[in-house]
Amino acid sequence: MTRYMTSGSWCSGYTLFGVISHKGPRLSSGHYVAHVKGANGTWRMFNDEEVTRTGDGSAMPLELEDAYVLFYMNSKHLRVL
Repeated sequence: MTRYMTSGSWCSGYTLFGVISHKGPRLSSGHYVAHVKGANGTWRMFNDEEVTRTGDGSAMPLELEDAYVLFYMNSKHLRVL
């Protein structure tokens, strides 16, 4: 991300915790799914009524090539509940 940030910004202070992906030929049609990293560090995919753990759960999902929206949190605000 550093190539998209202003000079002097520090990228490593942010952690990816959610991604919305789009599957389909156009933005006006298709299907959206969400990948969310839980407080325990596992990634899950939310697809309509189905929620599944992705891969081994600890690594960021690799099927995010169709990422549409990325959600980051400032690392200094992270805490396990």
